[in-house]
Amino acid sequence: MQLGEWRQISRGGALQRYELLITLYGVCRSSQLVAIVNSRLGLTLHRVPQPSKPAQSFCKAMGQIDPATVIMLVYILSGGVLVVLGLPLYFGKVPPNKIYGFRTRATMKDPRKWFAVNRVTGGWMVLVGTAIAGVATWVVRLGFSVRKAAMVDLAVFSVGIVLMIIHSMIVMWRK
Repeated sequence: MQLGEWRQISRGGALQRYELLITLYGVCRSSQLVAIVNSRLGLTLHRVPQPSKPAQSFCKAMGQIDPATVIMLVYILSGGVLVVLGLPLYFGKVPPNKIYGFRTRATMKDPRKWFAVNRVTGGWMVLVGTAIAGVATWVVRLGFSVRKAAMVDLAVFSVGIVLMIIHSMIVMWRK
């Protein structure tokens, strides 16, 4: 069976979020699908109609994009999101809340701790976001393989986030 002809759906909803991805992948690729039907999840296979003309055009365009460029764009976008989210924290524009910021019991109880810790967190977010975008650009320019470029970008992201958490925790414990 062809991926373009079948999609995977879960009756229990556990895998429904993957339905669109599997369907799009099936539209763009024509490789074999090995279906493992798990009775616990209640997986079933349903027939998908042939891809439309716009879907075929999308797949043709996606086939012409270099994977290294896609990785670069994803990391530049994620770096930009970190910078945009980090700036208000750094400048103290975000009051204690339950949605956004470095939220712990200690920071939620004391506004002075909240602003001190989130200033550090916001600064690290801006630094890590900028580093991610810069490294993503340079690994592509230096001709790294797709896999190596993704791994270098992921390493920069991971190290930066770990350092952000450690520094923020130290500031929280000292205040």
